[in-house]
Amino acid sequence: MEIADFFTMLGYRVGTFQHQFMRIIGLLFFGIIALFWIAHGLRVALGALTLPWLKDFDAAEDGDCPPVTILFAARDEEEKLPQALETLRQIDYPALEILAANDRSSDGTKKILNDAAQRDSRLKVVNIADLPAGWLGKPHALQRAYEASSGEWLLFTDADVRFRVDAIRRAITLVQTKKLDHLTLMTDVEMHGFWEKTVLTFFGVGFHLATNPRGVSDPRSSAYIGIGAFQLLKRAAYQTSGTHSRLRMEVLDDMKLAKIVKQAGFKSAVGVAQDFVTVRWHAGIRNIVRCFFQLPPSMILAVDCAMFSLCLPCCALMLLPMRYHLPSIAQNSPQQPPR
Repeated sequence: MEIADFFTMLGYRVGTFQHQFMRIIGLLFFGIIALFWIAHGLRVALGALTLPWLKDFDAAEDGDCPPVTILFAARDEEEKLPQALETLRQIDYPALEILAANDRSSDGTKKILNDAAQRDSRLKVVNIADLPAGWLGKPHALQRAYEASSGEWLLFTDADVRFRVDAIRRAITLVQTKKLDHLTLMTDVEMHGFWEKTVLTFFGVGFHLATNPRGVSDPRSSAYIGIGAFQLLKRAAYQTSGTHSRLRMEVLDDMKLAKIVKQAGFKSAVGVAQDFVTVRWHAGIRNIVRCFFQLPPSMILAVDCAMFSLCLPCCALMLLPMRYHLPSIAQNSPQQPPR
């Protein structure tokens, strides 16, 4: 064997080894990503199975229904407010009070609320003209609504949330059965279009990565969750925890409300509402992205990790063929005869 042939064969073997080595590295990388999603999927699935589902609890009888006040803040919500108010009007609950805080709206929100109050005597409207110094708008509006309320239980929600007629009766049965002071529900999220579904799915993944719904009901755990669409808590627990006066400058007042309730020693839990409670979270990619940057750093990091772990393998799958297959195609292509 001539020296030139030897070095040619040696180069071939080294190149083949490098190719096989990179294939093994690639398989290990994709295997780790797959194991992560399998483990995370099992964690979410098993966690969801241990949570109470609203559908599994019967609607409370009239005699078992304590007074409940629904509270929400509305600012420039004329587009989605009428549909939400109609579902509130249809709620079947014997001792229900509804407090709506019109927070300095510049559209038709005030008129919509006032007209709805004339049709439903349970609805009261608190009109807010000015925002005091040291407050954000939503915490201040909810504080004002609370000060005008009288219910033994307080249900904090949003102006775009829709309820089924027996949702509150079932929630009352749940809190009485579990002896809870605070209950928040994972609601059904209405999504439209491919990109909206994709982005909101990433948000859901990030939420589960950053939180521990199953640990909320464990008094030994520091886990807490507050979902703005549905937070039901005893008035006494809310007052003892400090009300929204402690949350004056909190952007994520719903999460922080759950935190101060849990830290005050009250029993909290997360449940699954399914379509008993539905919300159109944010319409359009622009609004969703804007809301994304209002999330706490831990949740932003979790969403980023979820997107990275899914996007990186896809990019690698596109690039690896270019690295390993295109050169071989070039080598095997017919050579042009020398001129």
